Amino acid sequence: DMLTELDETLPPKSRIVVLGLDQQLTSLPKKLSKSSITQIQGRWVVPENLEKAFNSAPINKVIVLASQQGADVEDEDSDLRADANSLAGLAHIESLIKASGSEVDLSAEFWDERMHDVADHFGYANIIFPYEVGSRLIAETLREPLLNQVWNELLSQYGREVTMRPVQKYLGDDEIGSYQSIAKVASEDHNEIVIGYANGKSAFLNPSGNDKTASRTWSEDDIIVTLSEN
Repeated sequence: DMLTELDETLPPKSRIVVLGLDQQLTSLPKKLSKSSITQIQGRWVVPENLEKAFNSAPINKVIVLASQQGADVEDEDSDLRADANSLAGLAHIESLIKASGSEVDLSAEFWDERMHDVADHFGYANIIFPYEVGSRLIAETLREPLLNQVWNELLSQYGREVTMRPVQKYLGDDEIGSYQSIAKVASEDHNEIVIGYANGKSAFLNPSGNDKTASRTWSEDDIIVTLSEN
């Protein structure tokens, strides 16, 4: 599912390189609509495997997924050790990025909350902690029970889902348009509800005033955030 969604947000003819174990690679889609997939077998924390992946194609984005949670449910430190391996791999990835001299967006996922301070210390900006996401959903639902219906709609495999699409989907060949006009096209032509946009550095939800109505020049890196039918 992640690769399918990623394929929708990438420019045409993009290339996705996936490094993982054989049992992980066999479950991946063999073909995507806009992007090609290169599969490299091996543990991603091994430096030689990372170097092979980096040398296989020009890289501008790296996404590191945490090892499977609960490898040993009786060992409370199993997630922490998995995250420590991820941190070691991230250090090597950063050295490869620095050696390449190119600008690469790096995102990573950690399981154990004890890694929070470590991630902050190293200045990793795009860090995802799944436990935080779940905790926030629970807290918001306890505060406002009606939100439970919203989460069920967004998280159900049958309901609407949050999607991120390239702005060109709604502008066509044009580069100029307003957020409001994009929202209209999304609604009328694609049955989608626009809830915001991202420009590569920041995300803006439910813009108002001139940010909503004024025309602007959009770039191919701009992303529109929508609620769409699953």
